[in-house]
Amino acid sequence: MHNDGSRAKLSSASPRFQQILGLDLLRFAAAFLVLAYHIGFIIRAPSNPLRSYMPVAAGPSFTPPTFWFGFIGVEIFFVISGFVIAYSAEHSRPARFVRDRVVRLGPALWLCASMSLVLFLAFSTYGTIEISKRYLKEMIFWPKEPWLDPVVWTLGIEIVFYSLVFLLLVFKRFHLISALAACLTGASLAFHLIMLVLNCNAPDLPAACALFDQQARLLQLTLLRHGCFFAFGIFLWLWMVKSVSPWRLWWAPLAFLACILEIISAVTVEERMDAHVLYSGELNDSVAVAVWITAMALIIAAVHLNRPISNAMGRRSKQAIRLVGLTTYPLYLVHYAWLGALLLPIMALGFDVSSSLWLSAIGVTILSIAIAAWCEPALQARTRSAIDAIGEMLAPGLFAREAPSVDALQLQKAGDVAQSRDPAE
Repeated sequence: MHNDGSRAKLSSASPRFQQILGLDLLRFAAAFLVLAYHIGFIIRAPSNPLRSYMPVAAGPSFTPPTFWFGFIGVEIFFVISGFVIAYSAEHSRPARFVRDRVVRLGPALWLCASMSLVLFLAFSTYGTIEISKRYLKEMIFWPKEPWLDPVVWTLGIEIVFYSLVFLLLVFKRFHLISALAACLTGASLAFHLIMLVLNCNAPDLPAACALFDQQARLLQLTLLRHGCFFAFGIFLWLWMVKSVSPWRLWWAPLAFLACILEIISAVTVEERMDAHVLYSGELNDSVAVAVWITAMALIIAAVHLNRPISNAMGRRSKQAIRLVGLTTYPLYLVHYAWLGALLLPIMALGFDVSSSLWLSAIGVTILSIAIAAWCEPALQARTRSAIDAIGEMLAPGLFAREAPSVDALQLQKAGDVAQSRDPAE
């Protein structure tokens, strides 16, 4: 898998992956894109389950800010996830990998779902039984909707991808990660080409595409729609971290093509849904594609330039950027419900709708920072301790790190040891 100079290149490049500053910032920007995308939905979209407590004062004349392409933040998340999971899982054992994923995803989800539960019990038109069902499904990572927070649809897709990586670890075949990326690319590209041939990207869904529309969630969970993004992230990792020669990554351009086709398809879906009503007019897929390609260029720049930038920055600055990166997950989870919750009191102070929305966005961001800085670390520590205790009872050493390789020992002696937390989570 490595070229002749890969070990030397990896040794010299390794320190920059202690914290990838640019990825932390890019992840936050992607989350804010999603937040901006949902700003119009909290007032006007019929699909908003909390719409009953939105102020009627917005009226039909209110035009939401034009961030219809903000959904592309999710596609950016998937690429970063492919990159980070490949990096962090390489020297992990199966049980430890699962433990780390639960600790990373669980505490924030359980806290944010409980916060949403308060709003739903107070304001939603759903009955208590329906609210309880949705809450329970969200708490146990149930992959099929409905949930309290519709944004958690991405977690099921992430977990399917994690499961594939987990299987590679179980069978001690992590070196086949490139083959996994190729399979995800091939399946996703074939799917999107079929969609293209059947003209499933037409605003008026052709009859031949009805099955795809009806089984949308199933197609998501099979990674046929989004697997190309995880694959592209893996290819970026292979190229920039593992030093695999570009000519050996001939599947990468195909993954890139599949990603573009998925984005074009997603824009069409938006035209058939609330976004077309909210933002009125034709949604230009070239804008969404351009945003995604720009984000990919920023990922590459973030990795390649991270070491000199990191060396030039102080410890406090890097800690602040790290907190920004950790804020991404809570921000993604709480923004949909709590934008509206903060909107009402802000409007009561006399601000107009647009100003109130952006002030609400700032408030939600501050709330997310508080969760990331104080609440989530404590919950993660308790969750990790509980899982470790159970693991020790079942099998001592279950969550121990894999024995370091010769290369890793050399890096440790040189002081080039990565931080214990995943670099871009």
